[in-house]
Amino acid sequence: MTEELSILQLLDKERIREVIGIRYARGLDWYDLAMLKSCFYEDAVLDYGYFKGNAHAWCEKRVVAGNPAELHRFHYCFPAQVELAGDIAHAESNSYAGYRTMSGAEEQYVVFGARYIDTVERRNGNWKISLRAVLVDFTHTIPASGGPGGLQKGMPMLGKINPDHLLFRRLCDPGQ
Repeated sequence: MTEELSILQLLDKERIREVIGIRYARGLDWYDLAMLKSCFYEDAVLDYGYFKGNAHAWCEKRVVAGNPAELHRFHYCFPAQVELAGDIAHAESNSYAGYRTMSGAEEQYVVFGARYIDTVERRNGNWKISLRAVLVDFTHTIPASGGPGGLQKGMPMLGKINPDHLLFRRLCDPGQ
């Protein structure tokens, strides 16, 4: 393998990791439908267990409808194992995600760990997910601590965010 080919493969892997982890998580967390859809081809299939079908239909359901109980959500994606085979790649990544909600008068976090098993394809020069299966490792509900009057006193507590939020910045073109 030439050094030039190795560098191109590293670039492809980084582009794939950005799509399957960073951009995916950011689209979910900011309720950014365009960003989230940009991670999937229009014919992509998603299997979340509770939802099996077209990924764009899931994006519409998850971002537009959302969960009214969520005060905000978060996704942390860890570096993915990516195996390239020309214009197709297979990847596995882990995430720690959840949302803050109210249970009566008490704030709580519902958190879960999951694995994303992806097939990613390069079409017209762009890497996007064509098939994603999600496997949940664990779920846990914990009481919130450190809110506005707790450990983080004086720091702003994040509420629901979306592309209209004051701090939102378009970091990449969702048309990629």
